[in-house]
Amino acid sequence: MKLLRLTPIVVTLLTVTSLFGCSSTSPNPNGAGGDGGLTVRKPELLEKQLFESMRDYYCDHKRWPESLDDVEAFEVARGANEGLFADFKKPHFESQRAIILTMNYENSVGVERKVSFIAPPQCEGGSSEGRVSIAAGRIRFALPSGFRLMGGADVKARWKNPPYPDAAWMGDSEILIAIRFGDVEVAEGELSGLSAELQEAYERSVPGLVWIKKEALAVKGRTLLEHEFESDSSRGRIASYVISAAFDRRLVAITVVGPADHRAEIDDVARSVEQTLSIR
Repeated sequence: MKLLRLTPIVVTLLTVTSLFGCSSTSPNPNGAGGDGGLTVRKPELLEKQLFESMRDYYCDHKRWPESLDDVEAFEVARGANEGLFADFKKPHFESQRAIILTMNYENSVGVERKVSFIAPPQCEGGSSEGRVSIAAGRIRFALPSGFRLMGGADVKARWKNPPYPDAAWMGDSEILIAIRFGDVEVAEGELSGLSAELQEAYERSVPGLVWIKKEALAVKGRTLLEHEFESDSSRGRIASYVISAAFDRRLVAITVVGPADHRAEIDDVARSVEQTLSIR
């Protein structure tokens, strides 16, 4: 496993409050610099129909399909005719993150298309004031008192640059809880072996890092990696507590972060999240 794979890619910002739509892009031959940049366009009729099928599949299976054939089989089982998605040529799924999926394809006249599917909120399990439920309810944890969901603009203002978390909550004392579904492929049984690479990645990319704790442990029959450290930031010295796990064969990280002089409170919040965390 190459360390380079731990470098996050730039993704569209998502928060729990914005999981209600679908974006769609196509190559733009007049893009900046003539490099074929992407422009946002409205979904075509067939894409809208596919969006509905993908929504129903996600709600039924609690995850995205592995291929378009899986979606067609799902619809055929519900009474649709075979060849329902025949106009989607050379379909290829990429960025199969837990709450967003991107598909590249060619339309019936050979034009390349890219569409993104975002997890429908009605299938997310119903987050509430005291509970987080995300990835179709397969990741849950108790939200400590005083924490509120951050909107997309607040997340961008706080993190400044991508990669942004997929969802984040702010509490008192400027303490944040953030979750990000990564692209690093890792199975449950391989997670412990990833710990050293994660440590090296932190040491290479985090300024002023001082380790507090780094260990692997079993919680409710599942391996979790804990990385706790202090580091420098534009807001001063901060403390971070990162809980990493394998989810759908990819790495998911829940981070509790805040001012270093509130480290004891950060530890309490992190332990609360960890003790109530359910991944299935």
